[in-house]
Parts: sequence; C-alpha cells; structure tokens
Amino acid sequence: MKRDCFICTTPYQIIAACTIAYSTYNENLLPDMIVVPQFQNADLCAERIEHSQIFHQVILSDFETINRYKSRTNRIGIGIGIIEQYLSIEKSVPQYLGDRDYSRIYISSQAIVGRLISLYFLKRGAEIIFFDDGEGSYDDNKLYEAQGIDRAIRNVLFGKESIRLGNSRQVYCTDLYKMTFGHNDYVTAIPNWGENKEILGKLNTIFNYSEEARINQDYILLDTIPSESFDEKGASKYNELFAICEEELGKKLMIKKHPRDNRKGNDSCAVYRYPTIPFELICANSDINEKVLISAGSSALLMPKILFNSEPTVILLHHITGNRLGDTEKRERMILYIRELYKDKERFMIPESTGEFRGLLAAIEKERKDNNDVLLQEMCNA
Repeated sequence: MKRDCFICTTPYQIIAACTIAYSTYNENLLPDMIVVPQFQNADLCAERIEHSQIFHQVILSDFETINRYKSRTNRIGIGIGIIEQYLSIEKSVPQYLGDRDYSRIYISSQAIVGRLISLYFLKRGAEIIFFDDGEGSYDDNKLYEAQGIDRAIRNVLFGKESIRLGNSRQVYCTDLYKMTFGHNDYVTAIPNWGENKEILGKLNTIFNYSEEARINQDYILLDTIPSESFDEKGASKYNELFAICEEELGKKLMIKKHPRDNRKGNDSCAVYRYPTIPFELICANSDINEKVLISAGSSALLMPKILFNSEPTVILLHHITGNRLGDTEKRERMILYIRELYKDKERFMIPESTGEFRGLLAAIEKERKDNNDVLLQEMCNA
C-alpha cells in the first residue's frame, strides 16, 4: 500500500507535520518526511525526527542543483531555469526518491522542491494537501496558486490542475483561513499540540528544548532586520523603538533576534541564546499568557492565539514603522481578526506613535507592580 509524505523546509512546518502525522496515522502505515535543509541544524533535526518514530522514514534531501536557477538575474533566465526543471522532472525526482510512490503529498508552499515532487506525483494520481506555514497560510495566495511566468509554464506542461495542485488544506485556524480565502477549499483543523504532552515531549526532543531554554523575562521582543523589513524611514523608526525597549525595560526584556542579525545591542537586555528552538515551542513550554510580546515585523506573536488559544499581551508596532516591505491588506485584516478573537482585547495593542508606545509600557509596568503589591499584601495577611 502506498504511503503519504510530508515535505518540510522550516522548523514551523516540521512541528505541524509531526502533529498531523502523530494525530492521524497508525504505526502500520506511518508517512515519510522529506526535510529540505534550508535551516540551521537541519541534519540533526532530521536525525531526531527519525528517532521519534512519528514517521516511517525521514529523508534529508540534497536538492541543491534544483535551486541553481535562482542565481539567474533576469526573468527570462529564471523562466528558462524553471522550464528546465519541469522538463527534467521525470529524471530528477526519482534520482532523489528512488522508486518511492505516495498517495498524498503534504506541502506548505509552492517552493521549488515541494513543487517538483508534488507535480511528479500529481501526474500519478496523488492528492496534494497544503498544511499550515504560519502567517502566509492565511494571507498569501502565492502559497497556493502559481503566479506570473510559472503559472503560464505549468499550464502548458502539466495542465490546469497543476496551477493550484489541490484544494485540501490543514491549518490551525480554519475560520481565519475561510475569512481570507472563502469556503471553496476543503479545510480541516490541526490539533492543539501544546495540550498534548506526548506530542510536546517528542517536539521538545526533536528541537533539543530543555528548561535552560525557558524565557523567564516578562517581555519578549521578536526582533527583525530593519534594513530588510522596512523602507528607510521605517527602518529608522524601528531602531528608535528598539532603543526605547532597551531603555525602558532593561533586564526585564529578552530579545529574540533574527538568525541573520549581527547588530549589537547595548548589553542592557538579555539576548536569547537558543536560535534553533522555534518560538512556538518556547510558547508551549512557558506560561505565555503572562508574557508581553513586542514586534513590528514578526507574525510569531500572533501565533499563540492561533495555535493554543492563549492570550499573551501583544504590542504590534507596524503602525509606527509602516508596513513591512511586501505586506498586503490581507495581513492587516488577519491582525484585526485575531484581535477580535481575544476575549480581553485590551491585551492586544497597536500604538500609533512612539509616545503612545512608551505610555503603554509604563501602564503595563504599573499594573504589574500593583498586582504584585496586592499579592504580597495577601501573603502577609494570610
């Protein structure tokens, strides 16, 4: 009997794939996983996934030659590169996967490796299922449907069905997906893995999480690289906001930096030392409801509500910096939708100025101090 296969390029995707596989498949017909090594320690991660026994086989892919067309500098060159990959699909996919045959392929985006494997097995009658890839799964149609020159090429070489690959989706928040993309797709929910001790334990092992990695600070800044995320004015504003966080919060702040960020802070705040541990896993192992999450560019601060129905205090700074480069109205709509999901909407903050941001930090600090004073008084009176 044919097995199914998950294709993962990020830790976030691995978490979702492990959850679906653990919750859906029995030990007699476990699916395979293909790990595309596009993140730090992918080889070690793949090895730990193999040991978890969630999957039948874990394949660490070596598709470097497939991605070479991306080095071309113009649209014509890229288009030719895509055509070359598509024309050689009957040779390239078996070269990496041998004679494996799958009935379902799970992918999270239209990235080239997953795309080629999906097109190869789509021709052989496989069902293609898109599973949760974070923010993009809820606000970016490019994840699901071929665009531009790729759309035209696929239509000619593989037919109309190849443009979308399929209409099955597995996401954490089905209502949010339907709000953005409508009700035409077959959408099912991924279980809340944060409440399942067995899955959480396996994920902790896969990503080498330990108690040392717990964040004890009250505030977490999900940092970004301003020069890559914003225009010049927005980058300047972001640097100003970053300095305010350091100045106002000091040792109460943990900065979770972007993996490629080499900027130096003023050492007044802690910097998270475990860059390979996904933020979602940090949240699942923490009392995230007691944290204050701050970001201008990262969608990770939205995920605790989507994944776990948790309500940490969040402060989004994008109205001060301006939208990230490439942001769309759909992202703003997603943010407002999640704010509406919050039972306590006062914990979901979008300041419009640096002054308002300072005021919010001061108000949060005062409330926390007052609550601590009340708790201390109650303990003394007990």
